[in-house]
Amino acid sequence: MFMTFARRGSVALAGSLLVFGAYPAFAEEAEDDQEQSDIIVTGLADRQLLLDAKSETGSRLGLSVRETPAIVDILSQQLMQERGLRTSVEALNATPGATSGEIASSPGQLSMRGFTGGAISLLYDGVRQTNSALIIRNLDSWSFDRIEVLKGPAGVLYGEGSLAGAVNLVPKKPQFNGNAYAVTAGYGSFDTARLGVDANVVLSDSVAVRGVSSINRTSGFIDDTDARFFATTLAVTVKPVERLTVELAVDYLEDKYGTAYWGTPLVPTAVARDPSGLVTTRDGFVIDKALRRKNYNVANADQGSKTWWLRSRIGYEISDALTFTNELSYYSADRRFRNSEVYTYTAPSATFPQWRIPAWHDADRSRSSIPGRARRAGQ
Repeated sequence: MFMTFARRGSVALAGSLLVFGAYPAFAEEAEDDQEQSDIIVTGLADRQLLLDAKSETGSRLGLSVRETPAIVDILSQQLMQERGLRTSVEALNATPGATSGEIASSPGQLSMRGFTGGAISLLYDGVRQTNSALIIRNLDSWSFDRIEVLKGPAGVLYGEGSLAGAVNLVPKKPQFNGNAYAVTAGYGSFDTARLGVDANVVLSDSVAVRGVSSINRTSGFIDDTDARFFATTLAVTVKPVERLTVELAVDYLEDKYGTAYWGTPLVPTAVARDPSGLVTTRDGFVIDKALRRKNYNVANADQGSKTWWLRSRIGYEISDALTFTNELSYYSADRRFRNSEVYTYTAPSATFPQWRIPAWHDADRSRSSIPGRARRAGQ
């Protein structure tokens, strides 16, 4: 990708030099011959608009983005790879009007149009998830075929407010257009590494299997803030008859963070080795720039999660205009939080308060629907 961008940059530069270098000659010819000519520039958009892609987020009628009367942004897998968006947090931050971040003890939290938490619905493969603030994590973008973002009130579709909008994480699914394999790998600063594999295998005209796995790690730019992520999905699609499709999938997600970083504590000016005047208090406390990369959490801090997700979808085309769909899923997560969320400068012998909050989430969902779509003659 870097070579492609470099070539585009050199072509643009050469074009600019050519235009500026030819301008005096063009001016002289215009003065001598009093002739003018039109310059027509043609080209292709440098980004995927995906206006004709069907979105499950903005409507349940199979409408395309162009036909949906709402603002829907789609980040395809190709677009995420081109932009270097490695995680769901980075992908959502690249979407106008939406932000996400690695908040301490709450990784992957969403914000859209000034709203957070329950005001944003989270969907996984088009199925709404209960209490999105608890389920959302920072996930590897390699696992998804695309990420759809619906902006604006979506309570009619997904209930419980949804004042800001909805985010739909669409995982990769088996395809019947042939066997395909893909691998991605990367390494960067702060000992950041990433490896992902993707295999799609067509077993027969009616059965296809796809496996997707990825692993990430980073040491972080603050002491003791290393993190590791692992995600794997195995999906099977069966088409026993022409109008019937059965999709089965199992997901396993795991993340482990070293120590949550809650900021640099203020210290007395007399104690600070490199005091900063950026923040001061009336009683003489300041930020010590020498401590800006130190983490003052408890020594045995821990936060992470292990998640199992079982999903199934059965779709039957009743007619060319009607389709019956039944979705069933089971979600189980084990999460851990152990850290100190309050920092106060005291004598070296003082102890810090700490909290240990284990949490378990189990949920099962079932939904049936018969969406239909009809067109009038000539439309």
